[in-house]
Amino acid sequence: MLKKKLPLAIILSIYTLFCYHIYTSVKPTINKIKTNIATINSIPITKKEESPIGRIIIPKLNIKHNLYDKNSEENNIEKNITILDGSMEPEEENSILFIAAHSGTGKIAYFKHLDSLKENDDVILIYKGKTYYYKVEKEWEIPKNGYIEVPKENNKQLVLTTCSPQKEGQQLIINCIEKEPN
Repeated sequence: MLKKKLPLAIILSIYTLFCYHIYTSVKPTINKIKTNIATINSIPITKKEESPIGRIIIPKLNIKHNLYDKNSEENNIEKNITILDGSMEPEEENSILFIAAHSGTGKIAYFKHLDSLKENDDVILIYKGKTYYYKVEKEWEIPKNGYIEVPKENNKQLVLTTCSPQKEGQQLIINCIEKEPN
């Protein structure tokens, strides 16, 4: 009986040594793979920067700022000048485009001097490769309640809005209509 168990014990010992040899030779590779995975997981994923669809230029206020698609994460009042919902794109007949930005202070207060615009001041909109020229027609203030009511003109309009720099709880509205280029 001992003779039968001895070859089995030898075979098991050889098998165990063989497995141990494989394990010790593969272990550094496994550790290297774990290290590479940890390195890959620690690399920050950067989002592809979105391209602007246009630019607003207000010469009197020295504003030249990009505009982003309404569905873009960059079309956010906490980051940029923003195209508001309810806007009609300027290539549409009798369009009305609503654009808002912060006033006040800070690096995102793009419309801090919007109240300096007066009748006939120029506003230029470059939108999807085409340039539109507007002139300030009228300005007024309304209660700040999340809604903007603007009388619809029989031509293309650009409405600029921000919080009133003079009156708390009010919103400044600058209505611009399309004009022929100079």
